[in-house]
Amino acid sequence: MMLGYDAFNLVDELLTQPLQIIVCGRLGRYHGHITDRVVTLASLAERQAKFDLDDLNFRHTKYTQARAYNNSKLANLLFVSALQRRLDAAGSTVKAMAAHPGFVATDIYAETTGRIAQVMVRALAQTPQDGALPALLAATGDLPGGTFTGPEKFSHMRGGAEVIHASKRANNPALAERLWQWSEAQSGVGFGLTDSPHA
Repeated sequence: MMLGYDAFNLVDELLTQPLQIIVCGRLGRYHGHITDRVVTLASLAERQAKFDLDDLNFRHTKYTQARAYNNSKLANLLFVSALQRRLDAAGSTVKAMAAHPGFVATDIYAETTGRIAQVMVRALAQTPQDGALPALLAATGDLPGGTFTGPEKFSHMRGGAEVIHASKRANNPALAERLWQWSEAQSGVGFGLTDSPHA
């Protein structure tokens, strides 16, 4: 099938200006404006992050799966806060939200070989259906932009969904801005959004 000019334009916009599309509704000529929410999955593991903005790619720091995972979850929350400030500055009604699914028995543990880990998953992890509840709350609840949701029980690891609190670092505007700028530099994509309403 041949793609016409408009189709190629659409693909280009989707790949190079995703946040402008969300904020400005530039897909309106195709299927209506994109509105409402951007929900990012995060985790309370962000509280154990050891974040070094000068070495996010582990070129000089010893790489471990746990550290990389924890850092990525802190980065997710920083992204949400930076995006929400930009959405507000742009006058957009879109909300940036974050959700922590808790301890969920999914295929992520399928390759786990340690007996203790397997026992913990069987005994403590909740179902994927229950793990989806915080994301559903973030996507549909009457909540302000920038809200972080997670399970209600067992130290926010299982059961229901409610608003929870991110760490102090995850709410650090200066750190979020530095990460945003780093992301633009690494990706080579300028998103055309600023956290200043006068920019």
